[in-house]
Amino acid sequence: MKFVYLGLALLLVATLSCKAEHCPDGYSQTIPAHCHVDEIDRRECAADNDCGGHGEKCCYPNTGCDARCVAN
Repeated sequence: MKFVYLGLALLLVATLSCKAEHCPDGYSQTIPAHCHVDEIDRRECAADNDCGGHGEKCCYPNTGCDARCVAN
């Protein structure tokens, strides 16, 4: 059971770190419901997409599970 909590904690950390770095003011990050913890590659989070506007990729490139920035 602790592995489940560890996975959720890593997902939360990845989400918060990506949101802080990539979504512009007035936007927040969303992650599609079909994404799973094992599909997230945090190393690529900062490298590929800067989420400069509506609907652009924000994080998790090359997984088919890209998070997106949406207007708050």
